[in-house]
Amino acid sequence: MVGEEAVGGADVAAALTRASGKPVEYRPGTLAQARAAVAASGAEAFQVPMVAGTYSVIAHGFLAGPGKPGDLAALLGRTPRPALDVIAEGTDAAW
Repeated sequence: MVGEEAVGGADVAAALTRASGKPVEYRPGTLAQARAAVAASGAEAFQVPMVAGTYSVIAHGFLAGPGKPGDLAALLGRTPRPALDVIAEGTDAAW
């Protein structure tokens, strides 16, 4: 778990573009498209509804609230790292 700031798809695409040097475009899709993409990825059968459920929760704003400042730090027992920094580091390692 990282970050205490909200990060959207366009933010992630921009971070991936910067980190990889390759253009990455965010294209929002429907829940049906997400479900089909997960199924086509070779995911285990149980993972398809699990991931689709997570997408649905996010799409409906259930995770949009910022919480109280310091909640994540208290849960982690340390200061959370910015999510976009973690994405950039993972991208550097992968590409």
